[in-house]
Amino acid sequence: MNLANIFKVLGDEARLSIIKSLAEKDLYAEVLAERLSLSPGTITHHLKKLESVGLIKARKEQYYKVFSLQKKVLDQNILGAILKVSVSHEDENEVLYEQKIIKTFFKNGELKSIPVQRKKRVVILKHLLQEFKKDRDYSEAEVNARIEKYNEDFCTIRREFIAEKLMTRKDGIYRLS
Repeated sequence: MNLANIFKVLGDEARLSIIKSLAEKDLYAEVLAERLSLSPGTITHHLKKLESVGLIKARKEQYYKVFSLQKKVLDQNILGAILKVSVSHEDENEVLYEQKIIKTFFKNGELKSIPVQRKKRVVILKHLLQEFKKDRDYSEAEVNARIEKYNEDFCTIRREFIAEKLMTRKDGIYRLS
């Protein structure tokens, strides 16, 4: 099933209204026509389009066709694709944003300055945390030594780790959160 065709079919207001109605319950074409104030011929045309991409299914009941929404098709194909595209696009944008900040504030591996803007500061702090391993305790001297490789103001950076809850401190022992 081609996702582009599904979106093309859904690009019509009448078809979206049909989908909405069928989401509530299965309906006859005549009931849909009356409910949406459209002619039976127009409804039939739209139903054929929706059926051709698998969004609805018809079953015969005596002399009439009853149409039902194929919710699995919608859930799996459309919602899944939309989420996949938007999430991967957002992730990609976030990575590019973080790389730009790191490039701006680091020169030759050294942190030139600590960003004033919180969002940028958190990106820098997370980048610096790569020096530390999870599930390991660090003394204050160890934390200072690792930070000092990048910037001489290790006290401020260490406090920012705690303030942003990226690290915890208890009895002089530091640990990644």
